[in-house]
Amino acid sequence: MMDLSSSEIRVQFEEHPFFVLEDGILRCEMPVDGYAWIANRWVDVPAPGGLQQMRLNRDALVYRLRGKGFPSEPRGPQGDYIVKVVPTFGSLDDPAQQKLLDRLILASEKAADASKDSALGQWRRSLKSWSKAEKKAPKD
Repeated sequence: MMDLSSSEIRVQFEEHPFFVLEDGILRCEMPVDGYAWIANRWVDVPAPGGLQQMRLNRDALVYRLRGKGFPSEPRGPQGDYIVKVVPTFGSLDDPAQQKLLDRLILASEKAADASKDSALGQWRRSLKSWSKAEKKAPKD
């Protein structure tokens, strides 16, 4: 008969290509299409149980998926899963993309100028007013 009371078992985990377990919290950092992030689109996120859908929010880079992480104790409930997204934008060498971006910027500026509550519109109006005053001011 073998005495197991003094035996040790060592377990070593290999690094996972997507997941990192830190202080009992499962984490993942993943690149996402920057335009999908701006547009608040849905993306597939790797999770221990398979792919999960997550809606991006251009105001957030870190997301908490409750109950999709690593169990905090054997046979216990799954903990939370933290996903950090890194919005990426491709090269802007394509003239067609440049045209689309120019149209998007123009539409955004027009909308900002039309809105009294828009921080960008307020800034643009203040800058325009300041610039006019600077032109009229006598130079020493």
